[in-house]
Amino acid sequence: ADFKIPVSTNDPQLSRSFRGHRATVNTVSLNPNMKNVASGSEDSSIQIWHFKPDLRPYKYVGHRSAVTDLHFSPTSSLLASSSKDNTVRLWETTVKGKS
Repeated sequence: ADFKIPVSTNDPQLSRSFRGHRATVNTVSLNPNMKNVASGSEDSSIQIWHFKPDLRPYKYVGHRSAVTDLHFSPTSSLLASSSKDNTVRLWETTVKGKS
């Protein structure tokens, strides 16, 4: 018997792709406000990518080694990151990216 997988128009479609890290991306976190997504990389940086195409990404620099995990606070005002440099940082989600 032939088995055919039905083709559905409801299959997931790529919505957006972001490029800018200089090394492998290790982790991503979707902001609860649904306006942006954060990514952490082997290049030791964090980038916050906005869903509006005309807004540039924010780059957060401070870790001395690869970023391993990211999580937004429920209110979206803080972003927690961990790194292979044995630190955990809390970042204010502002343009300046203060930790």
